Amino acid sequence: MNIANKVTVSRFILSIVYFVLLYLAERDNFDKTILYGGLIVFIIAALTDSLDGYLARRYKIITKFGRIVDPFADKILICGSFIFLATWEPLRQFLSGWMVLVIVVREFSLHGLRVIAEAQQIPFASTVWGKCKTTTQCITIIWLLFYLVYFRGTANEWWAVVIGQSLIWLTLFSTVFSAVIYFYQIRKMLKQVVEE
Repeated sequence: MNIANKVTVSRFILSIVYFVLLYLAERDNFDKTILYGGLIVFIIAALTDSLDGYLARRYKIITKFGRIVDPFADKILICGSFIFLATWEPLRQFLSGWMVLVIVVREFSLHGLRVIAEAQQIPFASTVWGKCKTTTQCITIIWLLFYLVYFRGTANEWWAVVIGQSLIWLTLFSTVFSAVIYFYQIRKMLKQVVEE
């Protein structure tokens, strides 16, 4: 296994640690110290997404494993985060169940199409819109955790809420818009799959 794929696998491990911290934080009435630890682990995990891609391109070690597992690791981290956060009472003003459903359906439907494309030797590279979507999702998750650690119950809470709600809607827009772009780009492959 090359270095880029090892970084990808490390994101799975970091995701497990992160989700455990989120669980412990909720069980301990949203303990700020544990939440801060979760925030740090999430940031590190999110940064590994850029690192493994850089290493794969830099050393020309792009593999089929990396093209499939790397985005799947992202889906686990991102979708798991939104599912966790949507169940937390302090964040109900930001997240609704239908919002998380839109994100989860988009992520895994596109991943399924990526797997089909790879099986048919059809390139399914990330677009700039897909990367913008991932960046927006990560910033939103970081802000929601940041809100819980630093702003909840303070005099500055109101503007932190406004920023958080704005980020959620921006995330939804980028999630849907990037999906439309992907579906348009692979419409010929989709037609072929349907006909088969």
